[in-house]
Amino acid sequence: MSLLTARAARLCRETFRADPARVEVLGQLGVDAVTLANNHVYDYGEEALLDTFTVLEEAEVPYFGAGRTLEEAMKPLYLEVEGKTVALVAASRAEKNKMTPQAIREGKANADFCIAFVHWGTEYSYELEQVQLDTGRDYLDAGADAVIGAHSHCLQGMEYYDGKPIIYSLGNYWFNEKTLDTMLLQLRFSGDDTGTQLEVQVVPAVQSGCRTAFVPEEDGQRRIYDFLESISVNVEISDQ
Repeated sequence: MSLLTARAARLCRETFRADPARVEVLGQLGVDAVTLANNHVYDYGEEALLDTFTVLEEAEVPYFGAGRTLEEAMKPLYLEVEGKTVALVAASRAEKNKMTPQAIREGKANADFCIAFVHWGTEYSYELEQVQLDTGRDYLDAGADAVIGAHSHCLQGMEYYDGKPIIYSLGNYWFNEKTLDTMLLQLRFSGDDTGTQLEVQVVPAVQSGCRTAFVPEEDGQRRIYDFLESISVNVEISDQ
């Protein structure tokens, strides 16, 4: 094995963990729930995964997308927001059998809105995999009101399918020292029993030097919007 190949193999096996005490940061950020469906959740094996559940439960931070049993892992998480019930469903690109649409149908049947979070995409690539296009649409067909993706560590495009949004990747919230355009997302549901609307707002930001900051300048915001439009399927972003 060459030195270059050996280094690449080492990087692919990179693992992550945090001191359990750092769960307090979630409270400081105002986090209401976390998804655990990702490719690093089992880095340190079963014991560490079970510890993660316990730490979150003791901190009273709800989680979804993983569990002590397959049934728990698939179960939607329900949150009450201003008198409405929101179901959260999580999935990973690596799922062996395509069971997530089933969980979405369950969530939608028991909630006013259902949001699917999915861990997918090629790292540091703006190109969408065909499986993202196919799976995202399948999730909306199953009843999700929006699909939100992550994992690529960079922005990917967006799409409206049957009037509902697929956000293929949010980019990095914070992860490393790289300088990268990224974003947060705000979803606003409105309406009544006769009909609802969903407004999607992109909050533009830049990750740099291990921190992420909002982009306040209009030209900087427009630069990020233009880039997102250029890699999206059929989305235009208006100035805010």
